Order: sequence, then C-alpha cells, then structure tokens
Amino acid sequence: MTQEIDPVVSPVWGDFIGLRRITPEDAEITLGWRRSANASLLSAGSQTLEEQRVWIATRPESEINWMIVLKGTGQPIGMISLVGGNKVHNHVEVGRFLIGERKAVEGVPVAFEAMKLMYEVAFNRLGYKRVWGLTAEDNPAMTRFHKYLGWTEEGRLREHLVLDGRRQDAICLGILEQEYRDIALPRINVMIKQALLAQPTETSQSD
Repeated sequence: MTQEIDPVVSPVWGDFIGLRRITPEDAEITLGWRRSANASLLSAGSQTLEEQRVWIATRPESEINWMIVLKGTGQPIGMISLVGGNKVHNHVEVGRFLIGERKAVEGVPVAFEAMKLMYEVAFNRLGYKRVWGLTAEDNPAMTRFHKYLGWTEEGRLREHLVLDGRRQDAICLGILEQEYRDIALPRINVMIKQALLAQPTETSQSD
C-alpha cells in the first residue's frame, strides 16, 4: 500500500533554506541541473524542456518533490524528494537529492538543513518510522554523508544502476526514527548553529 502524501506539508522553512513543492515553472532550471556534472551520479532524466515540464506535472501524489530555496530571496539552489511512502510498513524513500547552485551556498550547511527539513516532514509530520535511500557505488562522499548522520549501510544491489554508461552497484542505507532523534538531529543542529554564529552581525556589517 502506497500512501498519498498530503500536499500541504510544503513549504517548510529552516534557518537558511526552505523546501517548496516543485512546479512545471521549475523545468528549465532543474533540467539544467540534471544535465550538469553535479548530477552525473543521478539516474538519467528528461532530455528536453518539454519532457521535464511533463515529468514534473505528472508526479503522483505518492511523491513529494521539493525545490530547495534560499530563505529570504527564494532563489532555487537544489532539489530533494520523498517517494514511495508506505504506511503499511511505515517507510519512505529519499531521493533526487542534488545541490545545483553550489557557488551560491558556499559556507552554508545547505545539505544538512535540507536533510533536517526532509526528516521533519517524514518523521514528525507524516509519522514514518524509517527513511531509506540508495547511493551510487561511485559516490562514496554521499554514503559517508549519510553515515555521519546515523544511517546504516543495509546492503548492496549489484549492478543496479547504469550511470555515465557504466553499470555499478547501489548502496542501500536507512535510518530509523530514534536514530534520527539521537544522532542525525543533534549533529545537524550543531552544524547549523556554527554557521549561524559565523554570520556577520549587524554591527560588523555597518563598520
């Protein structure tokens, strides 16, 4: 049984960024991101602008596809999704996680806060007990990122992905609700607090 996710869960705001639902108007910028080198370890997507518009417009209600936007300006800087929510077994998959505008967010813990906001929806608003996802064998940095946040490597799907014309394994990772509260949330909050303290104060800006 796949749950239809209530669309009112978006937007969600943090200290530096927010998550808002993706719309067909985001097709051009997201297509550009998907064609960039940053997305070489994501599955291939639409090839034309029209295909991307159609893809966005036809997403099922069992998915939440967000744009990651800067707080204050609303500038789109990336995307992240929750897909395949299952309320029988109470788990949901996170995917399509991409920071598309890396230069615009230097020094800002965007990836950490995006995960925090995703967890807020998955665990606190929708009541899931487990979040899981796949990372590519050739993307050890993403695997390390998730493990730092308390995820456990649960298995390997052999030659599950074709990326950049090469078959490679997919690493399956997962995090339980209590691990989110005990490990991920405290670590993310430390990163966000440090970034907030590093922000220039009004006094220093005026000097």
